[in-house]
Amino acid sequence: QGPEAPEAEEGVTISLAPQILQQIAEAEAARQRNRGEEEGEPRQSLEELSKEFRQKVLDDPDMNDGQRAQLQRMFEDLMSTADKLKSFGVDKEDCKTLKERAFGATTFWVTEMVPDGALEDGMLFRGNLRGDKEKVYEGARQATQELFGEKYELLMVEDPDATDDDPRGGARVAFLLLEKSAATPPETSQLQYVVAGLLGLGCVVTAILVGISAEISLIPKDVIQAYLRPEDLSTEEYTRIVTSWDVEPLQRAVLPFVYGLLGLNVAHDLGHRVMAATKGVKLSVPFFIPNNQIGLFGSITQPKSLIRNYRDMFDIAYAGLAAGGALSSAFFLAGLIYSTDPGNPELVSVPSLLFKGSLLLGGVSQALLGGDALSKAEVLVHPFTIVGWCGLVATALNSLPVGSLDGGRLMQSMYGRKGLSLSSLLSYVGLGFGFLGSTLSLPFGLYVLLCQRVPEQFVRDSVTRVDNRRAALGLLVVFFAILTLVPMAPDATAPSVADIVSLDML
Repeated sequence: QGPEAPEAEEGVTISLAPQILQQIAEAEAARQRNRGEEEGEPRQSLEELSKEFRQKVLDDPDMNDGQRAQLQRMFEDLMSTADKLKSFGVDKEDCKTLKERAFGATTFWVTEMVPDGALEDGMLFRGNLRGDKEKVYEGARQATQELFGEKYELLMVEDPDATDDDPRGGARVAFLLLEKSAATPPETSQLQYVVAGLLGLGCVVTAILVGISAEISLIPKDVIQAYLRPEDLSTEEYTRIVTSWDVEPLQRAVLPFVYGLLGLNVAHDLGHRVMAATKGVKLSVPFFIPNNQIGLFGSITQPKSLIRNYRDMFDIAYAGLAAGGALSSAFFLAGLIYSTDPGNPELVSVPSLLFKGSLLLGGVSQALLGGDALSKAEVLVHPFTIVGWCGLVATALNSLPVGSLDGGRLMQSMYGRKGLSLSSLLSYVGLGFGFLGSTLSLPFGLYVLLCQRVPEQFVRDSVTRVDNRRAALGLLVVFFAILTLVPMAPDATAPSVADIVSLDML
């Protein structure tokens, strides 16, 4: 009969037969052996390859000593490289430790660890989020630092293989462990400093060209003809015309354009840097991009340390746009106010087609200068107007939600990479068909494709979106960009291109 069963209130006792426990232990031991064999396969295959190489190649009687020594060195170099690749990326034992110490049932329950990257140099922790994602991530990141110091960087990313959203709202979360060197941006190289300097000099030249184009009336007609068609003149006539021209008035008139255009772009870059400093983010040297139509397209500014989250990335991107846009607006409006005085000797003549290239700027100009101001072939405006116009157009171009432009970083912060992909496609269509930016659309589109098409990737928390206030501000920036870059509706009374470029204008 045996002992009586315990009463209900004492609980239920469950026991396993010794044979079952033995079977479980044997199964676990077999699993560990299989795992060890799998991990040892690369070493075993390398040793077998080395043995086969020596037997079939080095022992070949038809090979002389010089060939044998050369092949031996090449093979040893190859084996050394293969051995180094075995230890490339994160250590699997470290991943196990992180799984046990940094995650848990109340934070993030890890269901799978998947090697990540083309070279499998990272480890992706997939599972189920059990708490507030920002708090969970902060705790896991602190645990990573306590366990491994500066060896690794833990990033919070969207699960790339998830087919549904997280029950708590938003995309499903995963955590990516990378070596510190793989997760952080590379330092600025000496070559990049040289390139930045050369681009800066190019921007000075293009800013001078914009100033000369605006003040071309200060150049005598015979000087222009001498530069355009020197073959029509004798050497003596050419020398007399060029040397007799007093360039000082032109220099005085052009310098404000140079200072203004360069100053606006420096202000834009400083806006980024001041905000980045408050967020603890390092930035690269600015790469200013020259353009002969508006002086500069802006600058490429790369992060040189990890950005904490999308909020910080939004604030850094917006700060540059706000600084450059505010200063450009001040120049533009001040120039229009000065332009209302027809007796102002500083006014310069520009084609009205310039203002018709922007719905927003053309509308503001028409409102301040008069309803029929843009109906003529030329408009008299103050130089500040041109400087502000160039600055606002450059700000609008950089506000487009594409790639790693400032506008692209805003869009990525608001809607993630999927939202940025859609807005980038629409921006490329607008630039490709000339709907945005008029004559600037093609060169700017090529510049973005070559230099700025890749979204920002150096963000620790690329899951948490910005708040509603920032999202509304970001949408206003995109709306400003569209209004600025879309041309005004065609006007039946507007001058033709032939009228604008006619020789009578000279």
